[in-house]
Amino acid sequence: MIDFLEYVSQNRLDELNQDCCSASSFAKVSILETQPHEKSNFHYNLNFQDLEKYLDAESLQNESWDSGIFFISTAKCRVEEHTHIDPTMKLLYDKGVVTAKFLVDFYETDDWTVFRTSSSSTIPKPRQPQAFDADYEFDMPDFSVNNSNSSTPVILQYGFWIWSNDSIPSFVQLIMNAGKSTYFFVNFPSTLQEYISITIEKRPSLIKELFFIESLIVIKVLASYHSAIASHRETLRGIEQKDIEEHSRNGDHNEHIVALHKLAVKWHTILKDLTDIEKHLDHLLSTADRIARADSARSSGRANTYSHSSFKTLRHHKSSCQIWSQCVRTYSERTNIRINLVHNLAAREDNQANQRISRLTTDIALQTKHDSASMSTLAMVTALFLPGTFVCSVFSTALFAYEGGKLDISHWWWILPTIAVPLIILVMYTWFLWFRTQLKKDDAFWLKRREGLETGDSDTSSVSSCK
Repeated sequence: MIDFLEYVSQNRLDELNQDCCSASSFAKVSILETQPHEKSNFHYNLNFQDLEKYLDAESLQNESWDSGIFFISTAKCRVEEHTHIDPTMKLLYDKGVVTAKFLVDFYETDDWTVFRTSSSSTIPKPRQPQAFDADYEFDMPDFSVNNSNSSTPVILQYGFWIWSNDSIPSFVQLIMNAGKSTYFFVNFPSTLQEYISITIEKRPSLIKELFFIESLIVIKVLASYHSAIASHRETLRGIEQKDIEEHSRNGDHNEHIVALHKLAVKWHTILKDLTDIEKHLDHLLSTADRIARADSARSSGRANTYSHSSFKTLRHHKSSCQIWSQCVRTYSERTNIRINLVHNLAAREDNQANQRISRLTTDIALQTKHDSASMSTLAMVTALFLPGTFVCSVFSTALFAYEGGKLDISHWWWILPTIAVPLIILVMYTWFLWFRTQLKKDDAFWLKRREGLETGDSDTSSVSSCK
């Protein structure tokens, strides 16, 4: 019987295999194998040929092989819309070492944020590197108590990342079968790889402890998130300790709000990742419980193979995850409270500025009204007396004389318009220059006062509106 999901994954993988990368993109593979009697052997940076010989020798099937870890470092090769599979990864699949679903998930999942977990009891058999054929077989035992196999085969795969600026997603596949555990670690951080290698080399038998390696991974992952939470907590405390009125005086509300929004996004991301980790731990606990119950049924009620330490460890990690999630929720709420405070203060300052501008507008309107009344009065008086004044002025000159009841006009009358017209032009031009200069001064004065009202500068905003 063929698992439907693995069947679909294999068909998709066969399509990707048609565009295999060039030999220059071979992945780096190191193998830590454990042997009976607390012995271990480390094969460092095997090339493609050495890895092929290692797998052809059926090292994973002979009695000297107890359990082991494959450390694989590779990059996703994508050109336009085509995804290319590394030849080394393809070799591991052809030899029946990794599953088709694992490779498809690795190459076609752009963002495995944290711990998208899946498990199966489907164990792949080695196959020829061709398209799907009937020789691709699966053993499909289950977790039920009626299972009479000597062990419970399990395939577990998930992805995660260590919280850091340069972190990339890491991927894990675990195959447990016939008392042997084989791990495939893809793109593990060097610190985590070294941590696991040293731990297993000291005590190789720990690799067969149920989900012991998963506990090591969760420890490092939670430690990275713990450090991130502590760092962002100090950032939040620093922001909270700053005088909010100082930001108001400096006018850097926008910078303050941007920093708070960035921090809020960090809290949201961390909380989402911690939730994913908690779901992953729930999945491990569920899988461990099914394995323990199946083994207990096969042993006719005797103590099962797996101790309760794995359950206690996983529950401890879950409890730690829940505690840190609650802390992150608290810090996120404090960040949102600070954001609301800054927004409210900014709105209050805007209202105050609008009130000052409103008062300034009222002053300007009153001054304009007074000026308009004065000018209207002046214009009215001028219009009243100007015609009579003009007539009197003209006829009072020596160019006009009354003798014997007759009006005599001098032949020098042309002197009057000759002198008066240029003088009128000169006076009007001088008045125009003065008026333009006065407008510029008025514009500068009101601009300075408006800036003072907007910035809250009492020295400039208190300048009298009357000059």
